[in-house]
Amino acid sequence: LRCSSAPPPPPPPPPKLYPLSARFLLPQGKHSEKLAIEFDE
Repeated sequence: LRCSSAPPPPPPPPPKLYPLSARFLLPQGKHSEKLAIEFDE
């Protein structure tokens, strides 16, 4: 491992996928549909 020469790792991005149960907690709309599509993929 070349940690000294490699740039520091970027902070982990916010999770884009949520448990199936989270879908039903979100308000019905394009936002929840988008999450559902991303989760299925």
